[in-house]
Amino acid sequence: MVSGDFMHTPLYLIDGSSYLYRAYFAIKRLSSPTGFPTNAIYGFTQMLLKLLKDYQPQHLAIVFDVGRVTFRTDLKSLLRLFFDKLVLRSQPLDNV
Repeated sequence: MVSGDFMHTPLYLIDGSSYLYRAYFAIKRLSSPTGFPTNAIYGFTQMLLKLLKDYQPQHLAIVFDVGRVTFRTDLKSLLRLFFDKLVLRSQPLDNV
């Protein structure tokens, strides 16, 4: 059974794919010393930290698009290529 306090506490759901997309285009020319692009990872992390600081959520989940059909599937092929490329670059987010 769920306690009464949980029922009155908001659950923050973050569209991780959207955060990555925004961060990728908002921050240009940011990379590691080896040349690995870090703009999307840095921007994603900064947005998440700001949300945590501003709202101090007790419950939070971050969701990402998976390899099946989503609402983004019908977008332009360029956008789909971007997400494919971004997935490869965002694998270090698993460590954040």
